[in-house]
Amino acid sequence: MKIIIAITKITINIPTPIPALKIPPITSQLVNENSITNTINKRVMIFCMILLFLIVLKRI
Repeated sequence: MKIIIAITKITINIPTPIPALKIPPITSQLVNENSITNTINKRVMIFCMILLFLIVLKRI
């Protein structure tokens, strides 16, 4: 009986763990990922347009 009481006291005294990393909610992660993807897509599109323009200029 004393062992059960001791185990219960030890269990109650354990503080709630503080998360090591503050992880943002999944929705904000998805929004950030989406904006990064959009930025990359825009840059790739601009790069391809410039490259195509240079190729066309060389042919003329």
